[in-house]
Amino acid sequence: MNYWKLGCRWGSKSAGKPLFFDLLKKENIVISWDSLDFGKNAMVLLADGFTPIGIAKTLSSKRPIKELIDKESDFNEKQIYFDEKLVYYNAVITPISNPNFSYDAQQGIIRISQDSTIKQMQSYMSSLNRKVKVDSAKKIIEYKKQIILQGPPGTGKTKLAKEIAKDLISSNKLESKTVQVKVLTKDYIKSNLKENQKIESKNNKEFEVVALEKNVVLLKSDISKPWKPSYNKIIESFNNMSWEIKGRTGGFIPYEDAIAKYFYENHFESIPSVEENSVNEGDFFKLIQFHPSYSYEDFVRGIVSKPNEEGEGILYQAENKTLAKFASLAYDDPDNNYVLIIDEINRANLSSVLGELIYALEYRGKSVDSIYSVEGNSELILPPNLYIMGTMNTADRSVGHIDYAIRRRFAFVDVLPKNLKTELGDDFDENLFMQVANLFIANFDPSKDYEREIEYNNSEYLNSDFNPKDVWLGHSYFIRQYKKNENDKKSPFDFNLRLDFEIKPILFEYIKDGILKESAKKQIESLKATI
Repeated sequence: MNYWKLGCRWGSKSAGKPLFFDLLKKENIVISWDSLDFGKNAMVLLADGFTPIGIAKTLSSKRPIKELIDKESDFNEKQIYFDEKLVYYNAVITPISNPNFSYDAQQGIIRISQDSTIKQMQSYMSSLNRKVKVDSAKKIIEYKKQIILQGPPGTGKTKLAKEIAKDLISSNKLESKTVQVKVLTKDYIKSNLKENQKIESKNNKEFEVVALEKNVVLLKSDISKPWKPSYNKIIESFNNMSWEIKGRTGGFIPYEDAIAKYFYENHFESIPSVEENSVNEGDFFKLIQFHPSYSYEDFVRGIVSKPNEEGEGILYQAENKTLAKFASLAYDDPDNNYVLIIDEINRANLSSVLGELIYALEYRGKSVDSIYSVEGNSELILPPNLYIMGTMNTADRSVGHIDYAIRRRFAFVDVLPKNLKTELGDDFDENLFMQVANLFIANFDPSKDYEREIEYNNSEYLNSDFNPKDVWLGHSYFIRQYKKNENDKKSPFDFNLRLDFEIKPILFEYIKDGILKESAKKQIESLKATI
């Protein structure tokens, strides 16, 4: 790829020479001399003196300026005269509002040879393109509350989901401070309870400490046998102030809560403390991955069996799972955003996994009744500050079907393969990317942004039952990925390893699955890495 610099003020500002950047942007062109040919698909740094003000990508070969004769007065106003040696190129121009680099060669038009400047241009375009994608998806999820990023393998769907999540929680209240947290321990409990001691429950009922055993406290009322709340459950009740939760009854719960309440009210100041960060970014973000056996009981609520901590038998009780727990956190913290990413969302049976939450997805903030009650409460609410993102591999036809009821509640965003040569330079194997793309798309054009193309034609190697955008291999397969050694230096990257053990195997699998025709076999065998 060619890299050029075009000064957008032919002469000095002090001499009154006008800037013509706005004219180029309005007409979507860049200009040069016939002898200084940018060529098609060149990157052109547009500058005002030393300051970068834009980056252009040429979309055409050079054309004589006389073709724009109807614009001559506009050009003359900017002191650009229709010299017969002047040429223009159709271009896409990206303004640079806050440049973080400068260019130290001030000639009007010059080829860029400095690697540092080229890398800075590529880095800027890469970050800008990612920001455009993140901002676009963010607007959709803020409106819809849940989206699915869908595309073929290797397009960076999970990475994009994480970037969107980071942006969504960027405005959260993340105060960097520490707080003192009381740490009730088993040893502290054993040291500060005595046999025959009286403990008052949350209902003002009196319990008596019978004994302090290895893993449990024996506690009884005047009319009951001794119950055996475990130290772990007492500590959990203390940390969560569980005795204040309405409807929390049954089994060992009143006894756990009674002891926890006793220590909170009578020993709080003397219980040892540790310093902990009050809030961190990870509190607002969670990523899980679905699989075919994933169920409602794994994701929302379910009955779990646990060994009785007394060592006698098994206890069965309902528990909140990932979504219900995370939704509860978000509900209790309405000023902050919470984001749940479900990787490979279509690998589970969504209708079964979501259950009654299909309703809650659409009617945020309204309660639905779960089939399970936790601590006497069956209510579930998905608050409006909880955002849900799924990722879906469109090439995988073995996964579960997403029915229309669920599709209506999600916005679907395509994440498609993209030519990253402009952004990554020599760290992207454009030639191999094009070879593979030609297996899926007829007359593949590397200058096109296929993410924005509405329709494109199947190649002769792709079966007509398939859409290229669902199966075409993504750009991450063609990015050079380094590893650093112990001296923090990049180790060599052999692209042939990826070609032989990642790219070719999945393409041959496509032939077995009927996605690619048998005629593609020779083309796959002839693929060659170029970097």
